[in-house]
Amino acid sequence: LSIICEGADKRLGTSVTVAIDKAPTIVEERGTRNPLLAVFPSFDLTMIIQFILSLLVLFFSYNTISGEREQGTLQLILSNDIPRHTVLLGNFFGGMASVVFPLVIGLLLSILIIHTDSMILINADYYLRMFIIFILSILYFSVFYSLGMLISSKVRRSSTVLIILLFIWVVSVIILPRTAVYLARQLVKVPDRAIFDSQAETQLDEWPEKMEQYWKEHPSPLNSLKGTFSDNDIRFLQSLRSRGHFWHGLAPFAWEVFYAPKEVMEWYYDGCIYGHNLRIEYADRVWQIYKDYQTRLNRQAELVRFLSWLSPSWVFYHTASSVAGTNEAIYLRFLENAANYRHELINYMKNNGEFDYRLFTTKPIESFLSAKEIINIRNSQGEKELENIMNYGIGPLDFSDLPRFNYSIITDLRISMAYILPEILILIFLNVFLFSFAWISFLRADVR
Repeated sequence: LSIICEGADKRLGTSVTVAIDKAPTIVEERGTRNPLLAVFPSFDLTMIIQFILSLLVLFFSYNTISGEREQGTLQLILSNDIPRHTVLLGNFFGGMASVVFPLVIGLLLSILIIHTDSMILINADYYLRMFIIFILSILYFSVFYSLGMLISSKVRRSSTVLIILLFIWVVSVIILPRTAVYLARQLVKVPDRAIFDSQAETQLDEWPEKMEQYWKEHPSPLNSLKGTFSDNDIRFLQSLRSRGHFWHGLAPFAWEVFYAPKEVMEWYYDGCIYGHNLRIEYADRVWQIYKDYQTRLNRQAELVRFLSWLSPSWVFYHTASSVAGTNEAIYLRFLENAANYRHELINYMKNNGEFDYRLFTTKPIESFLSAKEIINIRNSQGEKELENIMNYGIGPLDFSDLPRFNYSIITDLRISMAYILPEILILIFLNVFLFSFAWISFLRADVR
């Protein structure tokens, strides 16, 4: 539903990388192919409601009472046997109908655009959410319309009413939300992102140092075979172990090994277990660093949410984005699910508490020939026969049982409604409060 309410989707990343050495954190942002276009923000339906249509409401409501009073129409109407509350309700519902009509057109167009995209599957839950956004829009409009009627009943000149309403609109729609952000940044300090990046980089720099130390303490098993085989045989065995992709030279940490003596493959296996466990450890440390950063940012956001309750504009947009499933809470839940999925993958890759051979090769370690067997076959049957033996069984890995990332970006509607219940109550309270005062003010107003 981002076509209706884009929410935080535009400003926050929509993808994260899940790997042994990389835990998903709030560090990626969605870029754009042309950064110059970033100066032209896109308008969704909710933002049009928030700014344009709310301003339109003021132009419909500013002269509902003062304008008719200036023209003498109000005095003429009330000279007949018509109750004042009937006149007030007629003005309210007539003006609201004039604003709701373009809202319905915009919503129908959004639904039509959604249906033209075959990648979006619409069900009853989506329609219910769109209907709730429609109701929230009406509540938001009626706040400004009731405010317009209230000021119009208090002030005699329509031009003065319009100036007052425009001032209130600028303060509530534009100034208050941005003031809340400024105050939150002052009250809840968050260190610069570069500090957390520096801490994370320090942690990641320790991994190569630990692997270098491990390499020194665990030299290649081929070194111990130099007295057993000739120099030519040793060079041949070394050429076998070089058939792969390694972290550094011929260190005991490989990304992929085509073939090597069994002793060397066991050496790789031990090195990969050590290296990957070490990568997981440092990735978890980095994740904890950025999680602290994310927690501080979330505290800021929650404070902004609390301070922005004074702005009906922000209250409306936050409730709409929560119902649409595009608010920041959905993004944080996405990161949490991705972090849990990473742990699922790590547990899958571990076999009885350790990783298995698939870390760097497609064949079980026990199926490889030992150095002695390789040399014997080479000397007795030739290198061509040895190549046939080494190529046997090499193929793609079977990941049919790999855990799948199951995540629904739309939360349960009851959870979303419970989350935004305070904001909905604020909109309802503002409507009741402003309309009641407009009613009382109009009942007491001098219509001459």
